[in-house]
Amino acid sequence: MAPAATFFALKWRKPKCPIRIRGIYEQMRDAYLRECKRQVERLEHEIAITKAIAGADDADIAEAEALVEAAKASLSHDKAMAG
Repeated sequence: MAPAATFFALKWRKPKCPIRIRGIYEQMRDAYLRECKRQVERLEHEIAITKAIAGADDADIAEAEALVEAAKASLSHDKAMAG
C-alpha cells in the first residue's frame, strides 16, 4: 500500500485489523524518532562549525546548544514512553 493510501486509511477508514494498524503506527513513530535524532545530530554539527567560526562564547551558540539539549531530552522521553 502506498504511503498516501496508508495515511488516508488510518485517518478515514475503519481498521480492518487493529494489530496491523498498530504495527504501521509503530513503524511510523520509529521512523519519525529516527529522523528527529538525525536532525539533532546535524544541528550539533552545525553548532560545532559555528563555534569554530564565531567562538564558543557567542550567545546564539549557547541558545542553540540549550535547544539541542531540550530536543535530546524530549527524544529520550519519547523513546522511553514508546518502549
